[in-house]
Amino acid sequence: MNFTSHSSTEKFNDYLSDSLSEKEKVSFETKLEQDKELAQAFEKHKQILEGMKGARRAYFQLYRDIEGEQPYSTTNQKIALWYVWVVVFIVLGLAAWGIFELFS
Repeated sequence: MNFTSHSSTEKFNDYLSDSLSEKEKVSFETKLEQDKELAQAFEKHKQILEGMKGARRAYFQLYRDIEGEQPYSTTNQKIALWYVWVVVFIVLGLAAWGIFELFS
């Protein structure tokens, strides 16, 4: 097979995302028919992508089961910002207290 791992992966993704021109698509399909090693690599690539999608779905389902929300939802982003502000105020309070103790 004359493909490097990166270029074949890129070509696989382009084909699966339907971003190849019609000529490139036909050429790629012809190569898949002629090169069994390439066809096997392509099938493995599709299986890996499906596995990744399944893992992602399982992660989000687990997170919803535990937290009741999507992990990167707007609500969670607002909560995270709130925690940052709390930490900032605590650090500033401790710094002010330390300075006050130092000079008193």
